[in-house]
Amino acid sequence: MHMDYSVIIPVYNSSQSLRELVARINAQLGEKNPYSFEIIMVDDASPDHSSWEMIKTLAAEYPFLKGYRLLRNEGKNGALICGMDHAKGDYLILMDDDLQHRPEDFPILIAESAHDLVIAHFAENKNGRVKNYLSRMKGKLDEYFAHKPRGLRFGPFMMIKKDIAKELCKIRTPFPYLPAMLFSLTSDAVNVSVAHDKRKYGNSQFTFYKMIKLMSNLLINHTSIMLRTVSITGIFFSVISMLLALYFFYKKIFIGIHVAGWATQVILLLLIGGIILFSLGIIGEYLLRIIKTLERRSAYVVREETF
Repeated sequence: MHMDYSVIIPVYNSSQSLRELVARINAQLGEKNPYSFEIIMVDDASPDHSSWEMIKTLAAEYPFLKGYRLLRNEGKNGALICGMDHAKGDYLILMDDDLQHRPEDFPILIAESAHDLVIAHFAENKNGRVKNYLSRMKGKLDEYFAHKPRGLRFGPFMMIKKDIAKELCKIRTPFPYLPAMLFSLTSDAVNVSVAHDKRKYGNSQFTFYKMIKLMSNLLINHTSIMLRTVSITGIFFSVISMLLALYFFYKKIFIGIHVAGWATQVILLLLIGGIILFSLGIIGEYLLRIIKTLERRSAYVVREETF
């Protein structure tokens, strides 16, 4: 069955906002415009349980809504990939569950549908200083390591062409990082300016710890920067060690050393030992993730679904 749009919403402890969100999406896509659409809600193993109950209730009321409940908490990117895997629309609209992203702004995204990726940029962000600072820092890392076009603002409210989403879902990794995955497939991306509402219920679930975890997925799984750093560091200190060895050999043969040189040996041993341990730690992290990937561990596991 042909479908114009699939609206994908990762859900986590947000039962209070879901009914209003579905009603506004239906008003925008189903009542004001003659689009065929579906809403896919992915409950990321919400501990409140009421979020999944609300999704099941809404799925019974609205035939265009389908819900998936994950077996374990996979994080936002895993939930989004679950939604994309099951989407049928020609265009996929990704948005949050907290009513900060406005369905009334869908036409602004749809107007740029010639592009592979349309990303909403908030003229006035209502997330607070700390989260905005973390977002800017993440944006810089995306430019350097995820091949995000310079000057492009990346955010969670976006529209993706079906073909791009289909190719993205072929990248099977238990450590997904959406910007790196998207920009490895296309650079045809554009920003559109939209409004950003204040969070109506509860507090943001995006903590500093989750930010660090997400960045580790980028730096370790979607770029070789850590291995390159270890490699360059190892080569540099190997050269230094060889030069020092030649220097002390020359001094011993032609000048003579009358002091035991205990301090020098200890410093060199500590330096080289520290580098080796650091390298082993990074290599161990890579090996751990390689093993988990070879085990074909999915980015998500569905516990149950609505019909």
